[in-house]
Amino acid sequence: MIDEKLLFRSHVRYITAKAMRIFQRLCLFTRPTWGAHPENVSIIYHGVIEPIITYAAGIWGHAASKKCNRRTLESTQRGFALKAIRGFRTVSTVAALALAQFTPLDLKVLEVAKVERTRLLGTTDFLPDDVQLEKPTPVHKLLHPASRVTIPLHLATNQEEADSYVRSYTVTIYTDGSKKENGKVGAAFICFKAIQNRSNTHPIVTNIHRALHQTDNPINVVWFRSHVGIAGNEAADVAAGEASLLHKAPDYDKFPLTYAKSHYKRESRIAWEKRYTSAEQGAYTRKLLPQLDNIQNLFSVIARSFHLTQILTGHGYNKSNLRRFHITDNANCPCDGTSEQTFNHLLKSCPIFCRARLLYEQTCQLYGVDSPYELTAILQKPETLNSFDQLAKKI
Repeated sequence: MIDEKLLFRSHVRYITAKAMRIFQRLCLFTRPTWGAHPENVSIIYHGVIEPIITYAAGIWGHAASKKCNRRTLESTQRGFALKAIRGFRTVSTVAALALAQFTPLDLKVLEVAKVERTRLLGTTDFLPDDVQLEKPTPVHKLLHPASRVTIPLHLATNQEEADSYVRSYTVTIYTDGSKKENGKVGAAFICFKAIQNRSNTHPIVTNIHRALHQTDNPINVVWFRSHVGIAGNEAADVAAGEASLLHKAPDYDKFPLTYAKSHYKRESRIAWEKRYTSAEQGAYTRKLLPQLDNIQNLFSVIARSFHLTQILTGHGYNKSNLRRFHITDNANCPCDGTSEQTFNHLLKSCPIFCRARLLYEQTCQLYGVDSPYELTAILQKPETLNSFDQLAKKI
């Protein structure tokens, strides 16, 4: 759907309406305390909703940054994020997206649009124009599967074992992947594994497959550890170290599409991080988890849940929040009748939960955590995170 000003409002409304129909069906069996697991909601979102929204983003993706389209996309994404974290509908959009680990849709659409343009044009906006996209070998140019040769890979621990796989009158070539102090490692072994993959469509690999098909000589690959006294391997190790320091033009300067995807994904992550840290909304969640990496580390250990979302957003069944929405007359905790019942009070000082709190604090002390009520301090230890989750569940 194309409008005269190329704002693509009609298209955005169409795809979001399509996504909302799925959301309405999802609401029938997803509630805060029962229904589809939050992880399943995330799978549905990433596997169904994102492809619907980003379809043909290479054409209309530039319009995703328009304020009208961005608001429409946020409104659609917000519902799925709330279901994924099992949160109340009063939770802010920024906090919901951050806890659900969803990239804002306008950033995701722009990311997909850049990838599609790279696929079509063969260049990127972050590499020189003479560095072209590496394109897989077309299917009609591949060898028939029955004609592709698989090179056997043998393992050896000494020269005698290596010689048993190689004929004495044949040519023996030694290669090595040199590891430098900066952490860079040669890719010789990875190259051999790629050649062994008969379905690999990399242009260099398919050319090698074709050359192997045309030769009549048997080829064997033998791998052994470095520095075990094999003269050829020692010479290759020295040559590889010297070659890595040569200042020469690269022999191969094409880039794979996966490199562009990872770069644009990293750009989206940086933009989302800036938006999260500078947003007016979500201040409560941001105070507990100031960075998106903190949220990722948290949910890599413990699963999203209704009770944990209440703690992380401040929107839950505590009297302070209930009074805010005029559900109760006062915010006083029953423990003493004077203290305001906030999640901070329930976690740190309410005597009703002193036993659960003591167990949690003892766990933190055991694992050397000095600030048990700072989430960034307990993220390093899975045991302290699990103990905090148990405390939140008790509350």
